[in-house]
Amino acid sequence: VRNEQVWPLTFDGEFVSHERAAVLWRALVDACRSQSGFSIVYIDHLNRGDNLRAWEPGYAAHPSGTMAFPSFRCQPEGWLHLPSILEADGAGKMSMSFERLEASTRTAVRMLDNTIGISGFPTKGFQRDAVRVRCLSIGVAGIEEALSSCGLHADSDVGRQCLGQWLGKIKN
Repeated sequence: VRNEQVWPLTFDGEFVSHERAAVLWRALVDACRSQSGFSIVYIDHLNRGDNLRAWEPGYAAHPSGTMAFPSFRCQPEGWLHLPSILEADGAGKMSMSFERLEASTRTAVRMLDNTIGISGFPTKGFQRDAVRVRCLSIGVAGIEEALSSCGLHADSDVGRQCLGQWLGKIKN
């Protein structure tokens, strides 16, 4: 995109047309936003915040947008379903239970870490790297549903701040 390259587009092995990368990128971003909410992954941003980036920078992302992967990675993945961690107060107003969120995160991390020890890896190299790095991925599901249940909008400053608090609890 930055270099204004032109990409050949093919379908079923047949050349269809050429298109500028910026036009393709804009179409991709618009499609993601209109169909899947927070599923856009910016690999450069993820690599910048990854404490393992010097050894294994991410080159691709899981289709759900959870994690950037180096080219050799085998790792366990799990999900936290945010709406199931909400709780209602006496008046029926929903909010995040940070105690349950932290407990669910601890359980997920322990469970996923345990899978590294019992997994059958495709090669000794994969096994060596998985055991050495012990990398795992925890995604979140139901972001928009959870925010909406709490009376918040995903595209509002308050909604983004709230989500930042939730994800901060998971990260830390």
